[in-house]
Amino acid sequence: GGGKLTGETGVLAGKLEEALVRASSIQKQCGSIAAQKKAIRQDILTAAPGGGVTATQLEVGEARQVLEMEKGALQDYHKEVTGVLGVLKDLLKHYMAEHSATQATVQAIDKAKEAMENVGFREPSNTLTFAGKVGARPPPPTES
Repeated sequence: GGGKLTGETGVLAGKLEEALVRASSIQKQCGSIAAQKKAIRQDILTAAPGGGVTATQLEVGEARQVLEMEKGALQDYHKEVTGVLGVLKDLLKHYMAEHSATQATVQAIDKAKEAMENVGFREPSNTLTFAGKVGARPPPPTES
């Protein structure tokens, strides 16, 4: 692909990618379990006391097993999403700081440019006859 990220950004980008890959893989798992759940008789999952819903022990056992699998996968997914959010929070903190620092530097540049408007101009020194030597350079300007 494109350019490599370096420094703190590179580290955080690497962590984010790992977290996203893990979350995505568990999300796929959740999706396939959800498909199995659709195959369960829905009345088993919503049976009310005395509602007259009947099923075989096998049907109820399978339904319970799918629900437990789904619950476990969703808990894992929740954990991975929490990891993704943690890395995003770190990235956000990093870039909020960059955002402020950049803004401060831009303002400092504008101030410096305004200050330069106050500088008076003078004729450059004649380098040819300076100090009696042809081609000699004038001394650097002294701080006053």
